[in-house]
Amino acid sequence: MRIFSYFLIFLFALSSCKTSHTGVSIQWSDNLTLPPTLKDGGNPGLAGAFSGVYRSYLIVAGGANFPDGLPWQGGKKIYHNEAYVFHEENGTWKSMDVFLLKDTLAYGTAIPLNSGIVCLGGENANGIFSNSVILKFDSSDNQIISTPFVPLPLPLTNLSAVEVSGKIYIAGGAGPDSVSNKFFVLDLKNQDGGWKELTNLPKPVTNFVMVPLGNQIFIVGGRCQKKDGISDLYDSVFAYDISTNRWEEKHALPYALSAGTGIALNDHQILLFGGDRGETFHKTEILIQKIKTEKDSAGKNSLISEKNKLQENHPGFSKAVLLYDLKKNNWEMIGDIPFPTPATTLAVKFKNEVIIPSGEIRAGIRTPHILIGKITTP
Repeated sequence: MRIFSYFLIFLFALSSCKTSHTGVSIQWSDNLTLPPTLKDGGNPGLAGAFSGVYRSYLIVAGGANFPDGLPWQGGKKIYHNEAYVFHEENGTWKSMDVFLLKDTLAYGTAIPLNSGIVCLGGENANGIFSNSVILKFDSSDNQIISTPFVPLPLPLTNLSAVEVSGKIYIAGGAGPDSVSNKFFVLDLKNQDGGWKELTNLPKPVTNFVMVPLGNQIFIVGGRCQKKDGISDLYDSVFAYDISTNRWEEKHALPYALSAGTGIALNDHQILLFGGDRGETFHKTEILIQKIKTEKDSAGKNSLISEKNKLQENHPGFSKAVLLYDLKKNNWEMIGDIPFPTPATTLAVKFKNEVIIPSGEIRAGIRTPHILIGKITTP
């Protein structure tokens, strides 16, 4: 029995910590979860929440879910205004409290700064907005403080942003009428100057990963819904050179990928986690368009049934961890995440950890779990 127990422990270690010849390994856990909401005591998890670490406090704010039923069963998407706070003590994260923000918000992006976590754009039940706020936790008064920040130059949801050398760069996202290919910068030392437009992205994009490496900013994967309702799914990778204001195409991903998460491991490597390879997503979009144009009621009902079955049997998202090396200009798969891997969330880097809070794990289904990966490098 003891030998069998040791064998199980060995198998778990293999599944939770994968190493490639790069020497990078990650040990994953999912023990931390979102606490119950203030409204009904449950918590199915959230997609599109704004997340970041301010000092030693992890804040997970807003987000959306389907608490009363899956969307194809008539469930309504609900946007939230809770803000969850966790505190890191001696290498362990502990849940502290739940607060209510003034407004519901989801599907924007967030940047951690010394002054707080900047939450940019997003949407709620009233539509897409350009508002931005800074969130920070005041431990002396045990409260979340929200202050207005410079509004975006246009309403955007599912955009991405990074901070480099005291400047915030925002890219892409969906507006009220179309997907954006715009790229802007804001100098934090001259916020009154507002957002300045830079060279357009090579293509319009949403649901992508944006990561800074040195003097370059990378746009990885993503998708773009066209006017016919069908999305182009991207495996492309582009790098923006800050000094020349130009874009350059880099080595593509091994497959098209959107709604994943990623971080800069150092000044020349990117870690990319999970994401949607798009097979079910693409089939669903095609069926939705067929349903819209089908005039025969029996045919329409058959297509609806086919779409519902497709979504009910969604296999989940990619569990792969990919590493990009700027010096080699290539991608390598270095392991798998041994838990249901969320999409439509943000990866947060803190010390030697990557934190992936909540998110969507299958069509319409969220998870309350917060994945934490301890990164070991050579």
